[in-house]
Amino acid sequence: MVPLAPKFSEWRMVLLGGSQRADWYSEGGEKKSSEYEASKEGGDVAKSTSTQRIPGAVGRSFIVALGTTFLNLLIGSYAGYAMARYQHFWFADASLNLLMITRMLLGLALLIPFFMVYRVMGLLNTLPGLIIAYTSFILPLTVWVMRGYFTSVPKSLEWSAQVDGCNWFQVFWRIFLPVSAPGLIAAAIFTFLVPWNEFLFALILVPRADVQTAPLAIAGLITPGANVRMTIRPCMWRARWRYCPRCSSPSSSSAI
Repeated sequence: MVPLAPKFSEWRMVLLGGSQRADWYSEGGEKKSSEYEASKEGGDVAKSTSTQRIPGAVGRSFIVALGTTFLNLLIGSYAGYAMARYQHFWFADASLNLLMITRMLLGLALLIPFFMVYRVMGLLNTLPGLIIAYTSFILPLTVWVMRGYFTSVPKSLEWSAQVDGCNWFQVFWRIFLPVSAPGLIAAAIFTFLVPWNEFLFALILVPRADVQTAPLAIAGLITPGANVRMTIRPCMWRARWRYCPRCSSPSSSSAI
C-alpha cells in the first residue's frame, strides 16, 4: 500500500518493483549507473566490431556458396547422366533411392559426427571443410534434378553424335549439357541458396570469428559481444568427452 503522503523513496519502491531495482537509485546508484554505462559502451564497441566483419563474412559466404555449387554440379551432372542412361540396370534406381534416403537424416544427427571427424582431420575453421559438408547433403537433390533432365533428352541425339565420331565424354559435354542448361541453372540456384543461408553447420564447423560466414556475422549484430556458440557448445563438449577422450584436455579447447 502507498501512504497518503508518500516519500520519494516509497514511490520509487512501488514503481520499480522492489529493492533489487531500487538499488540503482540508492546511495551507491552513481557507481552502479556508471558501471551500466560502461557496459553499454562496451556493447556498442562490440556491435561496431561485428559490423566491420560483415563485408568479409559476405565474401566468405560467396566463396563457400560458389564452391559448393561447382562441386555439386560437377559430381551431380556425371551421376545424373549415368543414372539416366543406365536406368535399366537395377543398381541405378537403387543407388538413387539410397541417395534420397540420406536426405531423411536430421541435420542435428550429422553435426556431432562431422565435428568429430573434422576435429581429427584438422578441417575445423576452414572454408574447404564447410564446402565439403554442404556438398555432402545437397548432392542427392542435385543428382535427382539432373537425372530428370537427362532422361528427357532423346537418345537419338546421343546416337547421332556417336555416328559423327564423338566418344562418351564428348557426347556428355557437347550434347547433354547444352540441352540440359535449364536443369543446370535450376540446380545451381538451389545449390547456391542453401549454403548462402545455412547457419547451424557454420556455427559448429567454423566458429572462429575470422572465418565466419554471413549468417553468423549477422547473428553477432543481434547479440553484440555474446558468443552464439553457447547455444549448442555444451553438446559438443559432451560428445568430445565421450567419443574422443584425448580431445577433452584443456590444451585442445582452443580449437573450439
